[in-house]
Amino acid sequence: MATGFFIGELTGQVDIEKVRKTVRGIGSRTRDDIDPDELQREVTEVLDANPATRRMGVTAVAIGNGVVELKGTAQDESERELAANLVRNNTSAPVVINRILIEGIEVPHGESVSLVQH
Repeated sequence: MATGFFIGELTGQVDIEKVRKTVRGIGSRTRDDIDPDELQREVTEVLDANPATRRMGVTAVAIGNGVVELKGTAQDESERELAANLVRNNTSAPVVINRILIEGIEVPHGESVSLVQH
């Protein structure tokens, strides 16, 4: 698991500060009371309320224990970060995994993310 976080940090796919906060919080608090369905609705509403993220068509999946995974494509790094920051700052999700890919860099322009991500 630690290797995955290290590789993710190198590629910019893991927010290491969020990981540190999460690891420090293990045992001292619980996120079991966060309903994944409600959290997913909350995240979707936040993303749909912003014109830029609504246009991106980001998919949010509440994995459990308050963890949300974002998937989709963005025009650039600022769009990618906008989506993650909106979720981090406007929802009850304590952990956001940002798997939004940047078109033309991480995925060819116009290519479906479903062909790239597994």
